[in-house]
Amino acid sequence: MINTSLLYFNFALYSVTFIVYQCKKKYFSIGSFVLLFYACLSLLAIPLFNSPFAKEFKDLSFFPFVYLYVALMMCFSPLLQFKDRKVSSIKMPDSNIMNIISVIIIISFMVKFLTELSSLSIDDTLLDPAALAKNYYEREREAGEPSFGLSNALRFMSTLFSPVLTLFFFYNILVKNNLLSLGIAVSIASCLILSLSNGDRYYIFNLFMDIPFLFLLFRHKLDRITRKRVGWALAGVGSLLVVGLTTVTMGRFANNKQQTEYLIYGLETYAAQNFIFFNNYGLDAGGIRYGDNTANLARRILGLKASNDPREGQLTYSHLKIDNSRFYTFVGDFTLDYGPVAGFLVLMLMTIFFWKILRIKNNGEYKFNQIIILLILYQICVQGFSLFPYSYWMANIKLIFVFLLYLLLGSEKKIVFRRAHMIQ
Repeated sequence: MINTSLLYFNFALYSVTFIVYQCKKKYFSIGSFVLLFYACLSLLAIPLFNSPFAKEFKDLSFFPFVYLYVALMMCFSPLLQFKDRKVSSIKMPDSNIMNIISVIIIISFMVKFLTELSSLSIDDTLLDPAALAKNYYEREREAGEPSFGLSNALRFMSTLFSPVLTLFFFYNILVKNNLLSLGIAVSIASCLILSLSNGDRYYIFNLFMDIPFLFLLFRHKLDRITRKRVGWALAGVGSLLVVGLTTVTMGRFANNKQQTEYLIYGLETYAAQNFIFFNNYGLDAGGIRYGDNTANLARRILGLKASNDPREGQLTYSHLKIDNSRFYTFVGDFTLDYGPVAGFLVLMLMTIFFWKILRIKNNGEYKFNQIIILLILYQICVQGFSLFPYSYWMANIKLIFVFLLYLLLGSEKKIVFRRAHMIQ
């Protein structure tokens, strides 16, 4: 009874915050979506904890829920304070630079798809639940194995560009570059096919969750007809992603005798285990990982031992009470890496860093390279409902690459190009 009461308290925190935020905001924004998303997840945690299939959860405590709420609201704050209606214009980078980057994205993703296509048996994989389960960790394992050659270099580039893939797709739609829009759309479709064949829900979910961000950000910059067309296009893409996500999830649980009931439990577990496991272990997991997840690349540079992938991390820190096969939010990744106090301070510094970058000038002008950083923060907050999405060395490199892209697209306007392309 006490556990259920604490879960209702946790749900009240996020739902009341969403209601108060909406009363002040008066319209549905990116911040609204983030708060509503977490309110829904906190609601699902209630039937999950009381499910007859749930065997791993322990009794809940009051303070971890408060800690998690405060940490999340701190990290959400740049998104919650972002006033998209007050952005009078968006300064775009030079179109030649954007076209070159778009072409690189298309080529790299096509090379990756064609390289891996020969090793796929798509029909068998999608219809065989055992194959879905067997291939679940393959993408992570391959990402941790460095290789050489032009083909591998292009595959590596596709990994680096993956966080901004949907943003460049939307950019080309906005500037009406139909050929490049089509090319990036095919790249997105190739990612979906590879993810389905590997039984990987994570990348499908990430693509799906980028859609609300892009539409809510750009909707006021589009005329009514274009906004309607883009809305229908995104709804169509979202529907395909939902089908893919459902297909993989059904494949995971297809062999259970109580298939329907266990499928519902599986969906609840995927969505809401984060709150429960953070409450149980987020502030005390029996030790810390000393940055091995969130600062894996830094440990390598310093000459410290670092895990290559999640599986190795589970073995290295098997003495902890929980590993990264369970969800405990991106906040949990920082508390497990550095401890509750130092982890909170690291998150605070990260939030201040994002505040500095995302500051809008008095004239209401917002630069495209700032949108890239806004997207990264959104991904950390939304995709991070499970774990920190930029953990381990390869993802650390992706994060650094995105910030280098931010610098490139910000500096070229001042130094090389003087034209300002506006989307009204």
